[in-house]
Amino acid sequence: MKKLLTSIITLIIVIILNTNQLFSQEKVNDKRLGTWNTLNIQYSFAPKWGIMAEFQARLNKPFHKIFYYEQKGGVYYNINKNFQALLGIGHYATHDENHFSDGPTIREARLWQQFTINQYLSRLKFEHRFRVEERWQNREFNNRFRYRIQLAIPVNNEKIESNTFFFSLFNEIFATTKMPHFMRNRAYAGIGYQLNEIIGFQTGIIHQYNYNLEKAGAKKFLFLNVNIKLEDKSDFPSQIPMID
Repeated sequence: MKKLLTSIITLIIVIILNTNQLFSQEKVNDKRLGTWNTLNIQYSFAPKWGIMAEFQARLNKPFHKIFYYEQKGGVYYNINKNFQALLGIGHYATHDENHFSDGPTIREARLWQQFTINQYLSRLKFEHRFRVEERWQNREFNNRFRYRIQLAIPVNNEKIESNTFFFSLFNEIFATTKMPHFMRNRAYAGIGYQLNEIIGFQTGIIHQYNYNLEKAGAKKFLFLNVNIKLEDKSDFPSQIPMID
């Protein structure tokens, strides 16, 4: 119960801190529902070591008007069942949706370091993810810091295993070293199905709120995810199927 209360209080504080930002700037909201498509691949090649890759595309309309894509990969180390460290690298590109063929307006290379803490309460699983990013956007360097709390709730089994439906929720805040420091809030609610030991699916809604000194805006996305675990030689329970 103490772990549950700690996680719930943390989530409430995160939401309250971000709510203060919602009424301070010009709003530029995109009311079109976008689509957020991801493919995650994991391979655990040793009891504590593994690698991951992710491919992602975001579209401003349902399956139309692509404006962003990324490819990234990393190596992770399971310290024990509750703690995981990861080092990643990636390439990211943002386009003008109406002039996609002209090439990216923003090109980004990124390194990141990540630390994940798992908490268990009966069949509930909480995941706390801390990430530090070094970003080069059009050759301009900046840092970013992220914290995410995620909850997974298996429906028809005690844990997420083969033939398991589950609910997933998360909230994530983004901060930078530059003013106004708070940069973004991202929230998700959805449902998933773990087909077998290799393949899992998730779908839901992502609400992303972006903020800077001049303006603020929000957009909703239909999230579609396929998670593939090629082989699992790990001695530890599976992580919550990855969302990024």
